[in-house]
Amino acid sequence: EKFSEEDKQAARLCSSHGWEPRTRPARIYDTFTFNDEEDILKVRLHELNELVYKFVIVEADITFQYKSKPLHLDSSRVLQAYGDKVERVLLNKSRIRRGGDDVWAVEVAQRNEILEGLKDARPDDLIIIADVDEIPKRESLRLLRVCHGYTAPVLMKGHFHQYGFHLEYKEGWSLGPKVILRDMMYGAVNPQLVRMTHLGPSDSSIMEQAAWHLSWFVDAHDGGIEHIQSKFASFSHVEYNYENFTDTERLKRYIEDGRDFFSDYLGERMGGLMAHGSCDMSVLPRLVVEQPQEFAPWISHCDVKDEEEEQR
Repeated sequence: EKFSEEDKQAARLCSSHGWEPRTRPARIYDTFTFNDEEDILKVRLHELNELVYKFVIVEADITFQYKSKPLHLDSSRVLQAYGDKVERVLLNKSRIRRGGDDVWAVEVAQRNEILEGLKDARPDDLIIIADVDEIPKRESLRLLRVCHGYTAPVLMKGHFHQYGFHLEYKEGWSLGPKVILRDMMYGAVNPQLVRMTHLGPSDSSIMEQAAWHLSWFVDAHDGGIEHIQSKFASFSHVEYNYENFTDTERLKRYIEDGRDFFSDYLGERMGGLMAHGSCDMSVLPRLVVEQPQEFAPWISHCDVKDEEEEQR
């Protein structure tokens, strides 16, 4: 594969990070787990398609709370535009070893199943390990694609938004995505271990403001609350799946007030939620910018100026 003009421009920035340009761009596998996040999946694939060699999407026939679920990707229209570029990996519950009250068994098994989609990967291919709602920025990923010399795994630290782009945690999101060379994952070094590797603030493998975390991004007025309640009944934190916590009116109130669902129990996380009076559309995922009406619930609380207003 040859460098595009955008690649060549990005390669000029390698030295500013202490890296060197590659002789050819790296192949990238974007790998992540999926439950039913159709809109976020659409945004992710559109954002990264130009740079990614293969998307590896792992879906299970049970939730993280060990309840049967349909395979939503079977009926997904999002994947049709990407053809063979998408590698679906299906995890059957019969393959999951669940010991006692291990509530994390399904999540860990589903993430480690990523390896099934990497059988054709080359040793020097770059592998992104992430949740579907942790989306690398295209320009940051391009830098990793055209430069080498960084230590792995690389943490793409990002903006941590909740409910919509108008709310953001002050300290950002420090748990992913991670990028690692394929030949560095072997034996005990599996995708789950890579995911949970915590890098210190002085580590040269951290890229700042290199991704977005779209947490609890749903439409609160069009079936969104039911979707949120379904997520509480699906994800690994079973301790929050009880009636008072997931009460419809409580969830609506917290979203409208811009409060973290978990603030009563965990206190202020990541420096607390910070409200923005406006959203800078130029730094949002490209599909949101290109199709603002489709993703209106995500930017409905933003004071977004259109191009005509900017020219006045």
